[in-house]
Amino acid sequence: MSMQNETFIFDLLVCLVSIVAGAVTLLILGIKNDLAKVKLAQKLSMQFIAAIFFVLSGNYFNNLYGLFGLHEISAYAGIPITLFFVFFMVRAFDQMDKVDGLAGAMGLFAALTLGIMSMWEQGNPYCILAFVIAGVLTPFLIMNFLRRRKITMGSTGSLTLGYLLAFIAVNYSVNNLQIPGNIAVDPLVIIWSALFIPLFGTIRVMIKRLINRKPMFGPDRYSIHHKLIDLGYTHIETTIILTIGALVVFLFNIILIKHSVNINIILALNIGMSFLFNVDLSRQKKMESETKKTETTGMKMPEPRLDLLNTEK
Repeated sequence: MSMQNETFIFDLLVCLVSIVAGAVTLLILGIKNDLAKVKLAQKLSMQFIAAIFFVLSGNYFNNLYGLFGLHEISAYAGIPITLFFVFFMVRAFDQMDKVDGLAGAMGLFAALTLGIMSMWEQGNPYCILAFVIAGVLTPFLIMNFLRRRKITMGSTGSLTLGYLLAFIAVNYSVNNLQIPGNIAVDPLVIIWSALFIPLFGTIRVMIKRLINRKPMFGPDRYSIHHKLIDLGYTHIETTIILTIGALVVFLFNIILIKHSVNINIILALNIGMSFLFNVDLSRQKKMESETKKTETTGMKMPEPRLDLLNTEK
């Protein structure tokens, strides 16, 4: 066996052991949280440990493909970016599990998108993992929407799902560089298009909390799925709306890529679309709350006093 093959096998084993270690860490955290709620500090620390295992596997962003004018980046920049990406992904899917079917639907959409793109462009063997995730989530969603014999994902499923999707996404970005002349799509755009709702939604909530000077990881109703629920949409309707939104963003970005639109312009347009949608939801929520307030506190017209009306001067 040549030295090159031995190095490849060693790197592969390190990658698999590290990824499995991170996944098992989140699996243990999820089981413990589902049985008895885990304190926030402990939950965050274990999620961060899982993210560290992730980068120890050798998988981290090493190219931004022109985003903010940057292309190839060193490990000193790529590793912190990847740590935050994995952390946000795990947090995002854990938060989305509060709505029936939402984490599963977003996970299914992302797994199919990244799996198909990886297989089509790269022949990447990790596309098999994406299709396995899609195969597991399909019957889960059917059972998750049933009123009787309902099954839920829980923290055990949502944390692990976010972690594995992050691995597929980063691996897709890294392997894209290894294909000479591969200019069909921009991998970063594909990644954030596949994960637009959980990724950008979590970032928006964090910024909102920062602006309002609230705890970064405390409970609130800033998430987009909370806004839809507060407007009266059911869990199923909320999941369908956001899934259609994710599909629209993906198709919109594919069209822009095919027309060679700059990655920074695509990002700006996506953020603009997300901002307008959230502003519209906030406007509807405000109108609805004002209407309810008017209905509950509105002054009734006093009834006329007949004794006064009938009194002659």
